[in-house]
Amino acid sequence: MIKSGVLRARRLLAVVTAAALAVTGCAADGPPGSGAAGKDLTQVRVAFNPGTATRLYAALAHGLFEKHGLDVKLVQFENGAATNAAFASGGVDVGYSGIPGILASRLSSDTRVFMVDNDGADAGGLVVTKKSGISGIEDLRGKKIGTVIGTTAWMALISALKAKGIDPSEVKIENVGPTAWIPAFNKGNVDGVWGWAPLIFQMDDSGGEIVATDSAYLRNPLLWQVRGKFLGEHPKAVSSFVAAYDEASAFVGKGDKEFLARMQKMTGADEPLVKRTVEALKPVEVKETASEGSPYSMTSPKGLEAIIGSWADVLVQHKILQKRPELAGLVDPAPIKQYLGE
Repeated sequence: MIKSGVLRARRLLAVVTAAALAVTGCAADGPPGSGAAGKDLTQVRVAFNPGTATRLYAALAHGLFEKHGLDVKLVQFENGAATNAAFASGGVDVGYSGIPGILASRLSSDTRVFMVDNDGADAGGLVVTKKSGISGIEDLRGKKIGTVIGTTAWMALISALKAKGIDPSEVKIENVGPTAWIPAFNKGNVDGVWGWAPLIFQMDDSGGEIVATDSAYLRNPLLWQVRGKFLGEHPKAVSSFVAAYDEASAFVGKGDKEFLARMQKMTGADEPLVKRTVEALKPVEVKETASEGSPYSMTSPKGLEAIIGSWADVLVQHKILQKRPELAGLVDPAPIKQYLGE
């Protein structure tokens, strides 16, 4: 069942890549802006897919990028394939992604991970229909489960099956895009969906039941990547991006109204869904990623680098990636070190 889904995913990648190259050609150029104080701002083109980047919404709501000398231009994409194509074409400078997207981008571009955002493991999971007969992972044999093959959600599903000794071939894994999750769920075309917030919460609220979360089976750090060329030419801009993001943490932590309103507007989710999503996300602070002992450490090979490496092995094993990307130098702590004054 996975094989046909992988083939469809690859066909989609080819189509979306062509479209993304056309779009980014229009969005790539533009003069630097000017801040409130009249000083020139460094333009940063940000690959954006409405989702769980909470501190991005807070920074935008409170003008923190401008405060730190940046003119942020959002370039919206609907999936990782389009984002990867934009990095390859030089159409964007930085972007937010899960580990599969980071690895796929690395195969075609000199990209670097420069910051950890949230761990989304509690904001992702399996939501099932009332009629599914599923109460846990052990019940998935023979069931039809929708997910996006090759994504963080798919990784969590594969990890859960492995933990319970179930071969993926025993489950009818369907490659279903996020926009089709709720219709497929409501029509009973699938027994469940392994996805992410806020959509899984929406299905849960409309009669479904979340029976598993990613956090039981893996860490799911959501990351920020930058083109190597942009980092080389604008190291101060990248560390300033980190500074704005770190400052935004306080607004997220206190549930700031302007932040929540901006996230609600940009994701299309209502206020209760946005609040539930924010509560499920685990913020990973910049200082933590500079610590050698943190599981998200960007300075220790036992931290983020090890997590990314383990994901790469699974993606290659299941032929989602045709080969293992070069991981040496992928995690680059220079921007966070510059920001922290180390």
